[in-house]
Amino acid sequence: MKYDRTKLSCIQKVDRNQTRQRTKYNVYKNLLVLSVNNCGDNKVAMMNVLLNYLILVTTSCVADQIINVGCESNGNKIRPAFHASMVRHPYTFSDPNEILRFEHVWTNIGDGYHSDTGVFVVPRDGLYQFMATLWSTDGKKCAASLFKNNERLNYGYAGTDHAQSNTVHALVILKKDDKIYFKNRGSTSFRCHGNYHSEFSGWFVHE
Repeated sequence: MKYDRTKLSCIQKVDRNQTRQRTKYNVYKNLLVLSVNNCGDNKVAMMNVLLNYLILVTTSCVADQIINVGCESNGNKIRPAFHASMVRHPYTFSDPNEILRFEHVWTNIGDGYHSDTGVFVVPRDGLYQFMATLWSTDGKKCAASLFKNNERLNYGYAGTDHAQSNTVHALVILKKDDKIYFKNRGSTSFRCHGNYHSEFSGWFVHE
């Protein structure tokens, strides 16, 4: 069964300042109208439409998120987000200033993260949060710094015991085309645990 997604736009009119109960009431009402318009006398099809969307609503989704996953309710602005894992293992360095590459990309809304370079290029202005976990391996340190362009934001360090880990966080206001990445902290002797252990994530919070 196909239905016209444009008819869902009415749901976006729900006032975000209303109570949760009032919001759900409006969503249910609009979904009922939607299902009747799309399914006519086909009661089974109508119930399928209702059930699919009511499941989403009752799992704490607000109305606009049902329609615009990864977007904002006031339009189609992408809310960038990425998550990537380091695959190569062990991850060794030939350059003391090498940028770390997290090769396997799980999520890349907005296409800001570039696995070939390890750099996240900011798609839009706003406040962003970043998180990474670095693991050491083979009795070697894994040490890298989080950078915004040429400015160091934070340090990451996992010690010499096998499979020690360190978590790095940053909350930073960025401009479009700023660059975020991890850089080796100055030694080719460092060695990181790849094999999907070390990870790098970031997401847009708000403008």
